[in-house]
Amino acid sequence: MASSDSPQTQPDLQPTSRRYEFTVRVAPDVLRRAATFFMWRRLRLRYVLGWVGAGLGTAVYRATHVGLLTDAIGLLTALLVLVLVLLPIAIWLAIGRTVKGYAKLTGGAPVHYEVDGEWLKSRYQNGAGELRWNAFEKVLRTNEVALLSMAAEQRFIPLPIGQVPEDALLFIEAEVAAHGGE
Repeated sequence: MASSDSPQTQPDLQPTSRRYEFTVRVAPDVLRRAATFFMWRRLRLRYVLGWVGAGLGTAVYRATHVGLLTDAIGLLTALLVLVLVLLPIAIWLAIGRTVKGYAKLTGGAPVHYEVDGEWLKSRYQNGAGELRWNAFEKVLRTNEVALLSMAAEQRFIPLPIGQVPEDALLFIEAEVAAHGGE
């Protein structure tokens, strides 16, 4: 008679090692929309607060007449408005560089990914790479793409949702969360 403490009757409490492989091709228009989403998500609050600050600066400038202080507020407000007007242009140029850089990196060919409990590995036409899960800050999803946002850099890895198995996406989200991400 075996005791209830025997290893044969105990459930296996070790997590099973899962590994997924998939290949994706990110179209330039999808990458452009993903990059736009990613960049505006990071800058939206600052952009809105900048316009609020510009409005307040304009109101203070118009309401006060303290000489040099009023002129300084007016100059700072004008500079802030200039930055806020130029920011969308800078973002548009950065998105263009992102699309061109991705095309150069992948050579326009599909990217093959392997994911497991430790790594996200990629192979593409012009090289290969591997990142540990703690390199990622969060997984952002849109209707057409999941973005693996990197913690240390203002970059992301695009994974078109229709080309990645749902189990793999859930696994990726769980690994990012398990390693300190959101």
